[in-house]
Amino acid sequence: MLFCSICGAEKNPDTPMYHIEASNMRICVDCVLRLHEKTMLDANKSPEVKKAIYRYERQRMDRDRVKSDELPAPKELKKYMDDYVIGQDSAKRTLAVAVYNHYKRLRQPDIEKSNILMIGPTGCGKTLLAKTIARKLDVPFAVADATTLTQTGYVGDDVESILVQLLRSAGGDVSKAEQGIIFLDEFDKIGKKAKDNMANTAAIGEGVQQALLKMLEGNVVNVPIMDNQAGQKKTIRINTKNILFICGGAFASALRKHNTIGFGGASVEEEEELGIIPEVMGRLPIVVRLNELSEEEMIQILYKPKNSIISQYKRLLALDGVELTFTKEALTEIARTAISRHTGARGLRSIIENIMEDVMYEVPSLPDITRCVITKAAVDGTGSPVYKQTEEKMALAGNA
Repeated sequence: MLFCSICGAEKNPDTPMYHIEASNMRICVDCVLRLHEKTMLDANKSPEVKKAIYRYERQRMDRDRVKSDELPAPKELKKYMDDYVIGQDSAKRTLAVAVYNHYKRLRQPDIEKSNILMIGPTGCGKTLLAKTIARKLDVPFAVADATTLTQTGYVGDDVESILVQLLRSAGGDVSKAEQGIIFLDEFDKIGKKAKDNMANTAAIGEGVQQALLKMLEGNVVNVPIMDNQAGQKKTIRINTKNILFICGGAFASALRKHNTIGFGGASVEEEEELGIIPEVMGRLPIVVRLNELSEEEMIQILYKPKNSIISQYKRLLALDGVELTFTKEALTEIARTAISRHTGARGLRSIIENIMEDVMYEVPSLPDITRCVITKAAVDGTGSPVYKQTEEKMALAGNA
């Protein structure tokens, strides 16, 4: 077994080891980069280290290089998002350009990455946009709730846990995980001015932001994971240099005061209102605002996207030979109910699920039914879904 003379890491395919003959030392690639970046070693006086850095950078460039014909153009990315996300055209354009530039820069390691801050009310599509664009790019994707993160030593999840989720999404492949996307939800809740924060909670939130800095700016992070075979924890090193972080939150108070926060970052006054420390805000140079969904957009969300909730139920009932339809009035009532609950698009699914529960219970026991119509009365509770037979079946039933 070979071990790094500095950090003690064991040599493996993900951690190459280099031998420095002049001092009879072995040094892992992570330590080489750290020492090089911090100018703790003078590469000009250490040819072995200089060669090691060059070899590793060439290997990483070859592995991380994204071919131009494999990377969808911003217009193609937006078009794909249009198929799954209703509205938010401005946010889609900004996100498409930002993500395209992020993965294009993998061919130019000297270009710094630009993480993204998404601001918008609950249920406006922040998580869905991030998930959709990750699916189009076929890169690992992980969602983490920022409110569950804590500083080391406090009860909760350490910030490194979000990299564990990304690694799982990548099937345990470190190289794939290092090119993935992490969406940090509820980011406003760890702000220094979070509405529900007491003094000590706000301090913890600021501590979490400080802990996230290393990941956001791009560093090698030691991630503890459980080795199921050995039954004990082991440490894996993940370089966050090429991981795109998208932080999302409502930031309600900031939006009320600053109605124009958008692409290009926030002012010092806006940063203070957002509750994000300047060091973190500097790592989130692209600020995207999403608008509250209108009633018409809420109606379109019900049926227009390729994987809409209504289309899913249509396919389910089609397996029983039943056609499902919603009246225009029913769709409007569903949208208005969700808006009144202030849950955004997230509330639409729970409303549909509640309506369809009785339908899915009754239909399998009604073999003569060929059509189910959801009316406004079925939505507001003053009536029930309408079940219909074809004229042919009705005639056969009458003759019998």
